[in-house]
Amino acid sequence: ATEHWLWLREHVPSGNKEAQSAVESMLMALQQELCSTDAVNKEWAVRGLLGPAWQALCSEDGMNIVGEAADDSLQSLSPRRTFVPTVPLQITDFYGFTVSMPTMQKVADQLRVLEGRRKDWEKFLSDHGSGHYDVEEGGCMPSRAVHPLPERSVAFRSLIRQGIPVDLRGCMWFHLSGAQQKMQDAGGSAYFSRMRAKLLRSEGALPSDGDIDKDLGRTWTGNRFMDESMQQKLRTVLRAYSVRNPSVGYCQGMNFLASLLLLFMSEEHAFWVLSAIVEDVLPGYFHSALVGALTDQAVFRELALRRCSKSMKVFAMADASALSMVTTEWFMCLFSKNMPSETTFRIWDSVFYEGSKTLFRVGLAVLRMCESALQETTNVMQAFATLNEACSGMHNADALLNIAFVDFKSLQRRTIKNLRQSFSENVRKDFNERQVMSMKAAIAEEGYLTSANVDGLLHDLSEVHHLADLSDPVISFEAFSGLFVHAVPWLQDENAYLQRLFVAFHGLHDRQRQMKPPVPQPHPRNSRMTVS
Repeated sequence: ATEHWLWLREHVPSGNKEAQSAVESMLMALQQELCSTDAVNKEWAVRGLLGPAWQALCSEDGMNIVGEAADDSLQSLSPRRTFVPTVPLQITDFYGFTVSMPTMQKVADQLRVLEGRRKDWEKFLSDHGSGHYDVEEGGCMPSRAVHPLPERSVAFRSLIRQGIPVDLRGCMWFHLSGAQQKMQDAGGSAYFSRMRAKLLRSEGALPSDGDIDKDLGRTWTGNRFMDESMQQKLRTVLRAYSVRNPSVGYCQGMNFLASLLLLFMSEEHAFWVLSAIVEDVLPGYFHSALVGALTDQAVFRELALRRCSKSMKVFAMADASALSMVTTEWFMCLFSKNMPSETTFRIWDSVFYEGSKTLFRVGLAVLRMCESALQETTNVMQAFATLNEACSGMHNADALLNIAFVDFKSLQRRTIKNLRQSFSENVRKDFNERQVMSMKAAIAEEGYLTSANVDGLLHDLSEVHHLADLSDPVISFEAFSGLFVHAVPWLQDENAYLQRLFVAFHGLHDRQRQMKPPVPQPHPRNSRMTVS
């Protein structure tokens, strides 16, 4: 950091006194704070000066001069320069994502707003007997734990909607999401210690290991925190969850969520918060059948038609699933692949306190904010581009969340629950019909059985064996083969054939586990959380 600021001092125009002063202030702060023994205070003292410094540098003259100098330094070294950074000049936000200088100013503005509310937090916590702080280790961000935490209340909810201070997020998310309770119910820290030992014994042997290893290098590429050490932590969290919940194992999307949690907390806490997301916030999203995700998309489309009818005109003329080609990713990744980083984490603050209804409210707020632009589009591809651009530039989290929590205040958890019940039956029915067709094809390839035999077996599987929902098949080989032998007695001695059928039956669901949600290719400006 000091190298970059020294280099910037060499290239700030002599006439730009404000920028010169900002750079000098930054260098003085760095020199002073590098001697500090308090890691948390050092980090935040330096960051507190970043806003004014960037404000000066992001003036038109400052951007032009520094930007041109940065480009030149990558091509050749000028004899006139006495100092050039040993690495290319890259600007990252506070969470490690590469951003442009104008975007950095917006990020700094967001954090200044959040830091301005710190006094409100400290007073609230003190008034509710939560004034004891401990430094927490494990995450990439400076982190403090506060205890005891306050009880749920309207005042606490209001404060959370305004944003949790960055250094308190890890502690607050761990508590508010229900992760802390999950850990206690499982026996405390001993559970994760045993899990670590089990993972060491099963190195490379877990069914999900191959997919996890493939996705490690694809997770937030370019983020300065995603180094080899972070990837190993991410691998541990994902493998641990695949052992905890074999019916889910590992599914793409979980890597993006877990890696962001690791910015704020240890592997153990990230594991439990990921468990809370998969099991409580997004149940059924990462299952092989995606029933939860498909149901919620049907619910969201219905809500959008009712409450954002003007924004939905272009989608209403298209296929019923058109909107979900964008919004599925919003929900599955909790907006992390679509919104700027600080806006994403502001959304997460409320999600962990209020649950998944926040996702519906924020989604509707995006449609409401894009209403005029969407009305000007003539086809869904234009609408997709409009939504992608709006999300990637959504730096004003206050404006977004104000619409979500004020304009859509009437959207309650009960309404969402009723709609889920209404749509889930059709979603499961459609899935089961597709599965039946696939099973018939797989069994027919093996020969022996007629179409009538297959229909009878599937009836037994779904009715007699209480597998009315084929999206979650839980049946042993003994029970499976018993049903077949009951239907076709002469198959009793064809154990190898029955084994192949059993593998084919479950293989359908294994392949479904790898099925990606129906979303389009990411928008070029949408591959990271912030605008480059």
